[in-house]
Amino acid sequence: RPSELTIYTDSQYVQKGAEEWMAGWKRRGWKTAGGDPVTNRDLWERLATALLPHKARWQWVRGHNGHVENERVDVLARNAAVRFRNGAVA
Repeated sequence: RPSELTIYTDSQYVQKGAEEWMAGWKRRGWKTAGGDPVTNRDLWERLATALLPHKARWQWVRGHNGHVENERVDVLARNAAVRFRNGAVA
């Protein structure tokens, strides 16, 4: 159901992409301001769809700096990458 979210990220690229650039990319047919295709368009489109019903506020946190949830997500992501490389379904 629609919710107000705070999304924490250690990626300024993801934060700026979601908050500042994505609307322009969509208007330009998923092209950058320079006319190049947006890298990882499929992932940006999935994020845009997931955010549609929500009001999201993005909060940048410094990576690998003791933020408990950020450290946990790093562990989960590394483990998922290993499973993926080994042929397991993530």
